Amino acid sequence: MEPSPHPVKKQGYRNFYCFHYGGCLDHAVKHRWRCWNCSECSNKSRQEPTDAVRTVNDSNPIYELPPNFSKELWHRLG
Repeated sequence: MEPSPHPVKKQGYRNFYCFHYGGCLDHAVKHRWRCWNCSECSNKSRQEPTDAVRTVNDSNPIYELPPNFSKELWHRLG
């Protein structure tokens, strides 16, 4: 059986190469955590093949968002 992820609400190391990284990130966003890490997770050293990890060549990617994105987001979080 595969160990369950266990993100922790504090600054620290995050394992970007873990299969569960996306789920932990979703959990942190859902609970409005400003930071989180993998320090208490049994998967903290887990490494998935690097082709499974999305990468961007640009160190400062720019994402275009809809003009009313911020307003809609604050309405949902409110």
